[in-house]
Amino acid sequence: MRLPAVLVVAPLLLKGQVEPLCSEVKSAIRAVEIARATADPDLRAAAAVCDAPGDGPKTLVPFHLTRQRIFAWIDHAVSGLTGRDQFAVLPLAAKAAFRAGQMEAAQSYARELLQMAPNYTKERDYGDAIYDGYSVMGRVALHRENLPLARQYLMNAATTPGSPALNQYGPNMMLAKELLDKGQAPAVLQFLILCREFWKTDGGRLNAWSDAIRRHEMPDFGANLDD
Repeated sequence: MRLPAVLVVAPLLLKGQVEPLCSEVKSAIRAVEIARATADPDLRAAAAVCDAPGDGPKTLVPFHLTRQRIFAWIDHAVSGLTGRDQFAVLPLAAKAAFRAGQMEAAQSYARELLQMAPNYTKERDYGDAIYDGYSVMGRVALHRENLPLARQYLMNAATTPGSPALNQYGPNMMLAKELLDKGQAPAVLQFLILCREFWKTDGGRLNAWSDAIRRHEMPDFGANLDD
Protein backbone atom coordinates (compact mmCIF):
# COMPACT_ATOMS: atom_id res chain seq x y z
CA MET A 1 0.00 0.00 0.00
CA ARG A 2 1.44 3.36 -0.98
CA LEU A 3 0.61 6.29 1.23
CA PRO A 4 -0.68 9.60 -0.09
CA ALA A 5 1.60 12.51 0.69
CA VAL A 6 -0.68 14.05 3.31
CA LEU A 7 0.91 15.75 6.30
CA VAL A 8 0.03 18.89 8.24
CA VAL A 9 -0.06 21.09 5.15
CA ALA A 10 -1.28 20.06 1.69
CA PRO A 11 1.73 20.25 -0.66
CA LEU A 12 1.16 22.55 -3.64
CA LEU A 13 3.28 23.32 -6.66
CA LEU A 14 4.44 26.92 -6.62
CA LYS A 15 6.54 28.05 -9.57
CA GLY A 16 7.90 24.56 -9.96
CA GLN A 17 8.64 24.14 -6.27
CA VAL A 18 6.85 22.19 -3.55
CA GLU A 19 5.26 24.38 -0.93
CA PRO A 20 6.99 23.90 2.44
CA LEU A 21 5.10 22.10 5.17
CA CYS A 22 4.53 23.47 8.64
CA SER A 23 7.17 21.09 10.01
CA GLU A 24 9.72 22.76 7.72
CA VAL A 25 8.63 26.24 8.77
CA LYS A 26 9.01 25.24 12.41
CA SER A 27 12.50 23.89 11.71
CA ALA A 28 13.45 27.28 10.25
CA ILE A 29 12.02 29.09 13.26
CA ARG A 30 13.97 26.81 15.60
CA ALA A 31 17.21 27.43 13.69
CA VAL A 32 16.69 31.19 13.77
CA GLU A 33 15.92 31.09 17.50
CA ILE A 34 19.03 29.03 18.28
CA ALA A 35 21.08 31.52 16.25
CA ARG A 36 19.41 34.36 18.21
CA ALA A 37 18.59 36.05 14.93
CA THR A 38 15.51 37.95 13.78
CA ALA A 39 13.06 35.88 11.76
CA ASP A 40 11.98 37.13 8.36
CA PRO A 41 8.41 38.59 8.45
CA ASP A 42 7.18 35.96 5.97
CA LEU A 43 8.61 33.21 8.16
CA ARG A 44 6.98 34.64 11.28
CA ALA A 45 3.64 34.99 9.50
CA ALA A 46 3.79 31.44 8.16
CA ALA A 47 4.65 30.14 11.62
CA ALA A 48 1.61 31.93 13.02
CA VAL A 49 -0.60 30.22 10.44
CA CYS A 50 0.90 26.85 11.33
CA ASP A 51 0.26 27.47 15.03
CA ALA A 52 -3.35 28.56 14.48
CA PRO A 53 -6.07 26.26 15.88
CA GLY A 54 -7.53 23.66 13.58
CA ASP A 55 -6.32 20.47 11.99
CA GLY A 56 -7.20 21.19 8.37
CA PRO A 57 -4.72 21.89 5.56
CA LYS A 58 -3.04 25.28 5.87
CA THR A 59 -1.67 26.84 2.73
CA LEU A 60 1.53 28.86 2.99
CA VAL A 61 1.36 30.20 -0.57
CA PRO A 62 0.42 33.77 0.47
CA PHE A 63 3.83 34.08 2.14
CA HIS A 64 5.66 33.21 -1.09
CA LEU A 65 7.59 30.45 0.62
CA THR A 66 9.63 27.89 -1.23
CA ARG A 67 11.94 25.24 0.08
CA GLN A 68 14.80 27.34 -1.27
CA ARG A 69 13.83 30.19 1.05
CA ILE A 70 13.46 27.84 4.00
CA PHE A 71 16.93 26.48 3.33
CA ALA A 72 18.38 29.97 2.90
CA TRP A 73 17.12 30.99 6.35
CA ILE A 74 18.49 27.88 8.02
CA ASP A 75 21.74 28.08 6.07
CA HIS A 76 22.21 31.67 7.25
CA ALA A 77 21.39 30.71 10.84
CA VAL A 78 23.93 27.88 11.01
CA SER A 79 26.72 29.88 9.36
CA GLY A 80 27.50 31.87 12.50
CA LEU A 81 27.16 29.07 15.03
CA THR A 82 29.73 26.96 16.81
CA GLY A 83 29.73 24.21 19.42
CA ARG A 84 26.47 22.88 20.84
CA ASP A 85 24.29 25.36 18.95
CA GLN A 86 25.87 24.37 15.65
CA PHE A 87 25.37 20.70 16.47
CA ALA A 88 21.68 21.38 17.11
CA VAL A 89 21.08 23.21 13.82
CA LEU A 90 23.15 21.03 11.47
CA PRO A 91 20.47 18.31 11.16
CA LEU A 92 17.93 20.97 10.22
CA ALA A 93 20.33 22.45 7.68
CA ALA A 94 21.16 19.08 6.09
CA LYS A 95 17.52 18.11 5.67
CA ALA A 96 16.47 21.55 4.44
CA ALA A 97 19.28 21.52 1.87
CA PHE A 98 18.15 18.13 0.57
CA ARG A 99 14.54 19.28 0.26
CA ALA A 100 15.72 22.36 -1.62
CA GLY A 101 17.66 20.22 -4.08
CA GLN A 102 21.03 21.46 -2.79
CA MET A 103 22.77 18.10 -2.77
CA GLU A 104 26.30 19.35 -2.18
CA ALA A 105 25.18 21.42 0.79
CA ALA A 106 23.09 18.54 2.16
CA GLN A 107 26.05 16.19 1.98
CA SER A 108 28.40 18.77 3.48
CA TYR A 109 26.14 19.52 6.43
CA ALA A 110 25.41 15.84 7.08
CA ARG A 111 29.12 15.01 7.00
CA GLU A 112 29.91 17.89 9.35
CA LEU A 113 27.17 16.71 11.72
CA LEU A 114 28.64 13.20 11.84
CA GLN A 115 32.12 14.59 12.39
CA MET A 116 30.90 16.64 15.35
CA ALA A 117 28.79 13.87 16.87
CA PRO A 118 31.61 12.15 18.86
CA ASN A 119 31.93 15.35 20.90
CA TYR A 120 28.29 15.16 22.00
CA THR A 121 27.72 11.54 22.93
CA LYS A 122 26.09 12.54 26.24
CA GLU A 123 23.52 14.83 24.62
CA ARG A 124 19.95 13.57 24.36
CA ASP A 125 19.90 14.20 20.61
CA TYR A 126 23.19 12.42 19.86
CA GLY A 127 21.35 9.37 18.54
CA ASP A 128 19.13 11.56 16.36
CA ALA A 129 22.23 13.20 14.90
CA ILE A 130 23.70 9.83 13.93
CA TYR A 131 20.47 8.73 12.33
CA ASP A 132 19.78 12.01 10.54
CA GLY A 133 23.35 12.42 9.31
CA TYR A 134 23.56 8.99 7.72
CA SER A 135 20.00 9.19 6.39
CA VAL A 136 20.71 12.42 4.53
CA MET A 137 23.98 11.01 3.21
CA GLY A 138 22.04 7.97 2.01
CA ARG A 139 19.37 10.02 0.28
CA VAL A 140 22.01 12.09 -1.48
CA ALA A 141 23.76 8.89 -2.62
CA LEU A 142 20.45 7.52 -3.87
CA HIS A 143 19.71 10.78 -5.68
CA ARG A 144 23.02 10.26 -7.45
CA GLU A 145 21.99 6.66 -8.24
CA ASN A 146 24.72 5.14 -6.09
CA LEU A 147 22.73 2.22 -4.70
CA PRO A 148 25.60 0.46 -2.87
CA LEU A 149 26.51 3.62 -0.99
CA ALA A 150 22.87 4.40 -0.19
CA ARG A 151 22.44 0.90 1.23
CA GLN A 152 25.56 1.29 3.35
CA TYR A 153 24.37 4.60 4.76
CA LEU A 154 21.01 3.03 5.61
CA MET A 155 22.84 0.40 7.66
CA ASN A 156 25.00 3.07 9.24
CA ALA A 157 21.88 5.00 10.28
CA ALA A 158 20.70 1.93 12.18
CA THR A 159 23.87 2.01 14.33
CA THR A 160 22.37 4.90 16.28
CA PRO A 161 22.14 4.12 19.99
CA GLY A 162 18.68 5.63 19.92
CA SER A 163 17.27 8.72 21.56
CA PRO A 164 14.11 9.66 23.45
CA ALA A 165 12.37 10.42 20.14
CA LEU A 166 13.70 7.41 18.22
CA ASN A 167 13.01 5.04 21.09
CA GLN A 168 9.41 6.19 21.40
CA TYR A 169 8.32 6.99 17.85
CA GLY A 170 10.80 5.08 15.73
CA PRO A 171 12.93 6.22 12.80
CA ASN A 172 12.10 8.18 9.69
CA MET A 173 11.64 5.52 7.01
CA MET A 174 11.99 7.76 3.94
CA LEU A 175 15.39 6.42 2.87
CA ALA A 176 14.16 2.86 3.41
CA LYS A 177 11.06 3.54 1.31
CA GLU A 178 13.10 5.08 -1.48
CA LEU A 179 15.37 2.03 -1.49
CA LEU A 180 12.34 -0.24 -1.66
CA ASP A 181 11.21 1.75 -4.69
CA LYS A 182 14.57 0.80 -6.21
CA GLY A 183 14.10 -2.90 -5.50
CA GLN A 184 16.39 -3.05 -2.47
CA ALA A 185 14.15 -5.18 -0.26
CA PRO A 186 16.91 -7.36 1.30
CA ALA A 187 18.77 -4.30 2.56
CA VAL A 188 15.63 -2.78 4.04
CA LEU A 189 14.71 -6.05 5.77
CA GLN A 190 18.17 -6.13 7.36
CA PHE A 191 17.76 -2.49 8.38
CA LEU A 192 14.47 -3.27 10.12
CA ILE A 193 16.19 -6.01 12.11
CA LEU A 194 18.85 -3.56 13.24
CA CYS A 195 16.19 -1.03 14.28
CA ARG A 196 14.99 -3.46 16.95
CA GLU A 197 18.12 -2.60 18.93
CA PHE A 198 16.80 0.84 19.83
CA TRP A 199 13.06 0.70 19.03
CA LYS A 200 11.79 -1.71 21.65
CA THR A 201 8.24 -0.34 21.76
CA ASP A 202 7.36 -0.43 18.06
CA GLY A 203 3.94 -1.93 18.71
CA GLY A 204 4.46 -4.61 16.10
CA ARG A 205 5.20 -2.18 13.29
CA LEU A 206 8.63 -3.61 12.46
CA ASN A 207 7.11 -7.06 12.02
CA ALA A 208 4.21 -5.71 9.98
CA TRP A 209 6.53 -3.75 7.69
CA SER A 210 8.82 -6.75 7.25
CA ASP A 211 5.88 -9.00 6.44
CA ALA A 212 4.61 -6.55 3.83
CA ILE A 213 8.03 -6.40 2.18
CA ARG A 214 8.22 -10.19 2.02
CA ARG A 215 4.83 -10.11 0.27
CA HIS A 216 6.35 -7.69 -2.24
CA GLU A 217 4.12 -4.87 -0.97
CA MET A 218 5.02 -1.36 0.09
CA PRO A 219 4.57 -1.12 3.87
CA ASP A 220 2.24 1.46 5.36
CA PHE A 221 4.92 3.51 7.14
CA GLY A 222 2.33 6.01 8.34
CA ALA A 223 3.74 8.78 10.50
CA ASN A 224 7.25 7.36 10.11
CA LEU A 225 7.62 9.03 6.73
CA ASP A 226 9.07 12.55 6.79
CA ASP A 227 10.39 14.05 3.59
